[in-house]
Amino acid sequence: MFSSFFSSFLLFCIKIIASQLSFWSKLFKKGSGTALPGLLIENYFLFLFEKLGKGFDKILFITGTNGKTTTRSIINHVLAGKFGGGNIATNTGGANILRGIASTLLLNLDWKNKPRGKILILEVEEASLPILTKYIQPDSLLITNLFRDQLDLYGECDKTIFYFNKSLENITKKLSLIINFDDKKLLSSLKIKKNHELSGFSVSDLSVPGLDFENVSVQGQAGEIKVENQINQQRNVVASKIIQKIDKTIINYSIGNLESEGKKFTITLPLVGVYNVYNFLAAMAFLSFNYNDISNESIKLIEKIQPVFGRGEKISIRETNATLFLVKNPAGFNGSLKWLCSVLSDEKNNEKQKCVICLVNDNIADGRDVSWLWDVDFETSIGKRKSLILKTGGTRGFDMLRRLQVAGINVNSTDNFQSFQDVVEFMNENGEFEYVIFHTYTALMELRKLLGRRINLQGINKAGN
Repeated sequence: MFSSFFSSFLLFCIKIIASQLSFWSKLFKKGSGTALPGLLIENYFLFLFEKLGKGFDKILFITGTNGKTTTRSIINHVLAGKFGGGNIATNTGGANILRGIASTLLLNLDWKNKPRGKILILEVEEASLPILTKYIQPDSLLITNLFRDQLDLYGECDKTIFYFNKSLENITKKLSLIINFDDKKLLSSLKIKKNHELSGFSVSDLSVPGLDFENVSVQGQAGEIKVENQINQQRNVVASKIIQKIDKTIINYSIGNLESEGKKFTITLPLVGVYNVYNFLAAMAFLSFNYNDISNESIKLIEKIQPVFGRGEKISIRETNATLFLVKNPAGFNGSLKWLCSVLSDEKNNEKQKCVICLVNDNIADGRDVSWLWDVDFETSIGKRKSLILKTGGTRGFDMLRRLQVAGINVNSTDNFQSFQDVVEFMNENGEFEYVIFHTYTALMELRKLLGRRINLQGINKAGN
């Protein structure tokens, strides 16, 4: 009794702090003011997550190396249309580590410590997942994929697999587990239990190159399962035909067995890149197998969705425009480069010469180790395209420049921007180019902040959905 009273009182005090900080921060236009309360919970009061996670009708966690934010955005978009936005609690803007999740949950509480939104949709960073699942158990866990990511944070893939399996071990209730069936390394390394109801998503269209899932076996995993024995085709969302356009993707897909009649659909997805096909399929698997939601109304909602900030986001600046792509590991960068190659191959979309800018920072949120740039396939994607203008920038701009030089691209030290302000000035003064910008996370935040002083940009929370 005392423990429950103490938790409620402590939560009430932190909420007052959050409310005051939010008021003054918005008054002086200095952010949302929720970072400090979230940090307090992360560093000193982790047990409060148990209190913060109570009272929800449904809890969904989304994790994985790539695609968390976009997948969450699609699901949120549909469920907000179905149940009303006020009934959904979600971490807009991609705040997926513990402090950001704590802030999301705090903002969702009323003054009686009851959640306003009754459906909780959280994207959760992989290392945060086993900590969070100690206190909050989801009804559904969606794992998008497994790739080598920031080496200084995650090491090799077996460390990320450890995080996934530890989380599954923590979840003792019946769980709807949704997995990328094309990612054989992920599927064969998970310790799937009897209380896990397995669903998945996959692509059968061999004419479209996928995300090049690595099939290297993960060492040290006890009790590995046989992939082919785990896949129930009746619980699989399958893309059977994909038509990639420059500004959209047409997907023919089915719910369950490909041969099933009456369960085949077509959608025009206003997102580009084959990786967004997987994000869409992941979202549809969750909606289909948790809400039986495969209605035309849901499809219409998804067809109106806009790219999440920095993930294929298009912005206009004076007489031209730029497309922003977040890159943080080889798989994501290669996927974005494939889209760029399809753009360059279509003469109708080459009225303006393309200028590609690669902005690489090495702050904590980006990962200190940038050696992953050497695993990106610049050689066969853009290495031989002489018409491209290429520039670099960020704290590791010269590392990026050197990588392009080794790929055979004609760049030199003058092609590296000294500051993000220089990037904005260059774009502002050179409207004859159309820009494609690849950026790490903090590089995006810096660039977007500077662009926001010149043009009208949506805030991160709004652009995050």
